[in-house]
Amino acid sequence: MGLFPTCFKIGVVLLFYKEVKENENHMAYRPISLLLTLGKQLEKLMTQRLNYHLSTTRQRSSRQFGFREGRSIYHVLDELMQQVENCRGRKNHTAIISVDIQEAFDNLPHKLLKSST
Repeated sequence: MGLFPTCFKIGVVLLFYKEVKENENHMAYRPISLLLTLGKQLEKLMTQRLNYHLSTTRQRSSRQFGFREGRSIYHVLDELMQQVENCRGRKNHTAIISVDIQEAFDNLPHKLLKSST
C-alpha cells in the first residue's frame, strides 16, 4: 500500500530524570518513547528489505558507516588511520576536520523543521 499506518507512529513518551542536573532545567530529563511492538516489527521488516535491495543492486556506498549493520565508528576510525598512514608513507601532509554538534536536533529552530516538510 506504500504507507506506514499512523497508529504505529503514536507512542507514549516518558521522561526520566537525570540526577546530575537541576530539576528546573529541561535538559535534566531524558525522553523515552514507547511504540507499539507491531509497528517496531513492521519498521524492522521494511528496513531489512530496503537494506537487501540496496546491497543487491549496489546502490549503497561502501563508505557509508552509519545505519549499517556490522559497521560502527570504529570502522570509520580504522579507515581514517589507514589513510593517515598512507599519506605518511608517501610523505604527504594530512589535514583532518571533525565536526560534532552536541544536541544539534534540540538546538534547531522547530520552525525550520516544519517549513522543510
